[in-house]
Amino acid sequence: YTSLTNQLFWSIKNTGLVASSVSSLEKCNRGLLAGTNKGVFISSNGGGNWESAGHFMECNYVTEIKKAGENIYAGTKGGCGMMKSTDEGLTWTPINNGLSSNIINGITICENEEIFAATNSGIHNSNNYGSSWSIINNLPVTDFFSVQFLDSVLYAASFNTIYKSTNLGINWISASNGIPAASGINSFEKIGNKIFAAGNMGVFQSTNNGVSWNSANAG
Repeated sequence: YTSLTNQLFWSIKNTGLVASSVSSLEKCNRGLLAGTNKGVFISSNGGGNWESAGHFMECNYVTEIKKAGENIYAGTKGGCGMMKSTDEGLTWTPINNGLSSNIINGITICENEEIFAATNSGIHNSNNYGSSWSIINNLPVTDFFSVQFLDSVLYAASFNTIYKSTNLGINWISASNGIPAASGINSFEKIGNKIFAAGNMGVFQSTNNGVSWNSANAG
């Protein structure tokens, strides 16, 4: 959907988009990329028309797309694991060396293009543009829904718990005070001094970098 009225009204923009579900959007130099349950699609005219971006990804459920520098990363659940494009989405290459799972639920990119991936077998990181991956072993659970880097703090969410790290994954602490069990947080964002987390039970906000959370579901 697109809005030209500051989100007051929305218009559907699906021409050429044969997928039934869109999970992620990301800008690139060629236009707008969409991660879908049928691979990656691209629009060069603001969503007016879409076309497939990389034919061998059409059967893969893409969970998230992130761009950093000249590289674009796409996490999938459809068997390809993590994919990478160095030509603005024209072609894609699998980059799974060291990943213990091909189910990628989330991606975030930190300083110096260090990449973190949330998978159903743990959080993995790469500091060489995805050429190889290492699993982070100092977390008490392995199935992660999401991971996000916000203002020098790394957040990772499992089905029941949020963890945070202030040193790029070397050490972690629980940051779930106020978050109900089974919330399944799948998205984080920061606006001003507030961090927002969204999942199965709605939206929660924190004004103290995840020390405590409150429901933000009014309306």
